[in-house]
Order: sequence, then C-alpha cells, then structure tokens
Amino acid sequence: MNNMKKVALIFLIALFIPGMGSAQTVSPDVANAFRRAGIPVRKPVPIRDFTVRMLDGSAQKASGLKGNVVFLNFWATWCGPCRTEMPSMENLYQRFKDRSFVMLAIDLQEEREDVSSFMRQMGLTFPMGIDDGPISRMYGISAIPTTFIIDKNGYIIAAIAGGRNWNTQEVFFAIDSLLND
Repeated sequence: MNNMKKVALIFLIALFIPGMGSAQTVSPDVANAFRRAGIPVRKPVPIRDFTVRMLDGSAQKASGLKGNVVFLNFWATWCGPCRTEMPSMENLYQRFKDRSFVMLAIDLQEEREDVSSFMRQMGLTFPMGIDDGPISRMYGISAIPTTFIIDKNGYIIAAIAGGRNWNTQEVFFAIDSLLND
C-alpha cells in the first residue's frame, strides 16, 4: 500500500469511527440541531488541505476557507442524485452566502465546459471546482454525491453520502446554529 493510500485510510478511519480524530467536540446545541435535520454529527477531524482549480481559472486552498462554515460537496454532472440535490444546494447557498458560509462543490474529473454548461442550465451560482482525482482520493470518495460540513475552525463535523434535500427549515436551523456557535 503506497503512502497516499495509507493516509487516506487513516483519514477515513478517523472520520467514521467515533472517538477517533481530534479532541474538539461539537456543542450540544449544534449536535441537536443537526440531529433534528437528519444529519449525523461525527467526532470532528481536521480537514486535509488541498488546492482545487475553480471554473473561473483561479485556485482555492481549503485552508483559506478557515473562519467560515464550509459545505464541501463532491459530485458529477452524470450523477442523478447529484443533479437532483443541486437546486436545494443553490437555495442553501443563497440563504447563507452573505454570512460566514462557503459552499464549494467539486466536480469529479469532467471537462470545464461541460460543468459550466450544466451550471448555466441549472441556474447554479455557488463556487465550483474541478478535481482531476487527487482531492477525491484524499477524501476517500467512493460514492457521489458526498458532502462534508466543516466548522469555522476547519474541522469536519458531518459527512453525508448520497443526495438529499438541503432546502428544509431543519437544515437551515442546523447551519444557522453552526454559524452562531
């Protein structure tokens, strides 16, 4: 097993096994809000830093997002559940974009023009990056969509595999509670 695979395996173990990871915890109010929204809260683990190429040609470092609540979503245009959840992600983004909330969707290995065209057709305005493989491998992405919720200190507090409706009052309350924590 090469070093990158070992690092990814250790990261996934720390992410998905309770009690592993950092000593940081999520406040009971935030945990309860996320539970009511049907989003399982995990023992927080620090994000792995990466740089992603954005659709506009710029680069975004994950570490540069610290201080914000981050909604990190891995997806692809050909993925049915991804396509279904995108409008609710846009609503979530519009609701919180003027606060310390960053939505970063990362398309997996598709052409920039295909992703840009999809975003225009769907009326999506949130930031979009394209991963040629290393980021999704680093995060152990094996199913899409997969979403990570990251607190202002740069810790992943939730990991959700599969599509969902992000446009609910419970989700809004959960994100709001994390922003105010």
